[in-house]
Amino acid sequence: MSKPRRKLKAVRADLDALIDHMPETHLQCRDFGHSWRPYTATWDARHRCYVTQLRCSRCRTLRERLISQNGQQLGSRYDYADGYLVQGLGRLSPADRNHLRLVSVLRVLVEDTAEENA
Repeated sequence: MSKPRRKLKAVRADLDALIDHMPETHLQCRDFGHSWRPYTATWDARHRCYVTQLRCSRCRTLRERLISQNGQQLGSRYDYADGYLVQGLGRLSPADRNHLRLVSVLRVLVEDTAEENA
């Protein structure tokens, strides 16, 4: 039983180290979700669909969507901003996401509290 716990603690320590170095914009997008804004739209004659691009106004991630002639979304892909993906940890667990949200809140709380005390 102790091996999995040690591994979990190591992953948590790695996550904390990565969060500490994560830009605030990336942390906020992971907490609140991206703030998508229209970027470009084109017609792809070969695939007979629209290609729309949305860009996040906070972290600059680009989302590309393929939209059919009747408006159905056919697919999408993301081009994440440098440093956005947490390399080496794989998919974040619900507990990891909770931790990330808490850190996001505490960063804002600490900044607001520091400004009030100045």
